[in-house]
Amino acid sequence: AGSGSALVKIYCGSDATGTLLTSFASNALLAGASDTYTGTFNAAGLCPSASPLFVQVEDTLANGSQACVCSKSAGTSTTSPLGFDIKAFTGYTYNAKINMLNWVMYNEENVKAYEVERVVETSTTFEKIATIAYNANNNLNYNYTDNKPSGSDLYRIKIIEKNGSVTYSKIIHLENSLAKEFAYNLYPNPTKSTLNLNFGSATTSKIDVSIVDVIGKVLLSKTYDVKLGANIVTLDVAALVDGNYYFKYMDVTTKSQGTFKFTKTK
Repeated sequence: AGSGSALVKIYCGSDATGTLLTSFASNALLAGASDTYTGTFNAAGLCPSASPLFVQVEDTLANGSQACVCSKSAGTSTTSPLGFDIKAFTGYTYNAKINMLNWVMYNEENVKAYEVERVVETSTTFEKIATIAYNANNNLNYNYTDNKPSGSDLYRIKIIEKNGSVTYSKIIHLENSLAKEFAYNLYPNPTKSTLNLNFGSATTSKIDVSIVDVIGKVLLSKTYDVKLGANIVTLDVAALVDGNYYFKYMDVTTKSQGTFKFTKTK
């Protein structure tokens, strides 16, 4: 064709009888030249996700034997009827004992905030571990670092809309053998007489442990030496009245801390 510009039309469907989603004029081109266009457009409500797309290009200046109308199939749509969508959600282990999460959005038109949810190895329930506010300066890219993975963790992102509605990302699973090695475990639970806290440490230190009742009263507290490698702390709780309690710990050096709920039985 001769020099000029072209009118580009994109349809939802397998040919030009489908719904017209968008159209635009190309830059002026010399004869034999080419141009490339990359971008996105919002077709929410017009074209269901995974529908076929059809592109038609018309030469707007040439006529007669120089005129050209070109068309072809153009893959499938990835529209988001909710006004937002997660483009990618990935995670990886890093620096021995932490898990890094990253999610990238197509757009955030209606998003208020994100909540990071996790299922640890010893549980079957998702629990919120962080809230990340919508940030227009993030360029649709968000990160979160889980500093206390259990070693085998499931993650998902809860997307909270401005109107209060929620939706969820896919679930990803991260295995972290070093995190598992240094994880804290309390057993047996329920217990009749003794509690054992099993954990690993990369340094020598001390650990403060305490037993607290349901109203927050400290019933027992002790400090133990921590050696490099595997450690077991044992507490005698036989004198406690049957019921529910909290076992709290904090490493004096690393400041790693946590709480376990346990039950004392006869």
